[in-house]
Amino acid sequence: MLILAHRGASAYAPENTGAAFCKAIACGADGVELDVRLTKDRQMVVHHNLDIRETSNGSGEIWDMTLSELRRFDFGSWKGREFAGEGILTLEEALLLVKDMVVINIELKAEARPVSNLPELACALIKKMGLSRKVLFSSFQHGTAMACKKRLPQAKVGLLYSRPLFRPVAYARRLGADALHPYKYLVTPGLIRRAHRAGLMVNTWTVDKPDWIRRFARWGCDAVITNTPGR
Repeated sequence: MLILAHRGASAYAPENTGAAFCKAIACGADGVELDVRLTKDRQMVVHHNLDIRETSNGSGEIWDMTLSELRRFDFGSWKGREFAGEGILTLEEALLLVKDMVVINIELKAEARPVSNLPELACALIKKMGLSRKVLFSSFQHGTAMACKKRLPQAKVGLLYSRPLFRPVAYARRLGADALHPYKYLVTPGLIRRAHRAGLMVNTWTVDKPDWIRRFARWGCDAVITNTPGR
């Protein structure tokens, strides 16, 4: 079972920052999960929330600010003084930090704008960097995730969901996805068995407690996405 550090090692360092990704590597994680959004000037930045209020000393929605405007804010001090000065990363900057890891799970955040060329831009960058076979794209917007599969068939795609899906294995196969990414409470041994028979991976989130980690390993889960890779 692979261990993927959720937004980097976000229990120990400010999420989605260089510090969090370096900490994930130091903890021995197999890979990372990170979130990507588009700025006003169509730059790909690594950030989970649409608004930067909770993770910086600024406020405002990412799609309404340029990259240069976002660079002015501190994205580390909220987690501790030792992280002061951590800035927002572009996707390319983040990939340069984690490119030697086994898996790079890129969650595409495209809910703010119904029409987005985020899949096109992300796939172009991944192809340029030669990371197609390491990347696992995921999204709650399943059409957005599958758009990456069309552009970059070598990359894998996972379908994120936090509520029950009707016949998730059949649904994923129909779309042509490679993996299911269910919330941890939706995972059962039966789901994992059915998914594996269909050639699908099951990667679950966000799993921090040791007993849950052991349970998913025993059930044969392919990966857990965790804030605490050090465990």
